Amino acid sequence: MSLLSRMEGVTLIGLGTSAPSHPDWQAIFWSSDAVIGIVEPTIQARMGATGATGLRSVLKELQGSQVGLVWSSIGETDKHGAMYWYDPSEGNDQGGQLDLAEAAAVLTDVALFLQRQR
Repeated sequence: MSLLSRMEGVTLIGLGTSAPSHPDWQAIFWSSDAVIGIVEPTIQARMGATGATGLRSVLKELQGSQVGLVWSSIGETDKHGAMYWYDPSEGNDQGGQLDLAEAAAVLTDVALFLQRQR
């Protein structure tokens, strides 16, 4: 993690059943069905006890709205970061078709970018 944090332009995404304990992570996402016992220890470790104030009611409201919770320190002036909600269904186009020409163009751009990085 310390090596990756010194590299510019590197984004590391991890998926798991529990929140990362390493302090170098800059954002942690929970789904709308996250429970207090999983979220609260991580929020307290990142923000202190005051960060978890009212968390139980916030999680209940987020569950009812089908939105998730995110803690982030990206661009925050407070070193403890901040909590936000996010809508995991935002941007999902349920009826969209894959445009093969557009997909090919994007993949070509990615391939050219990777070739230049050698």
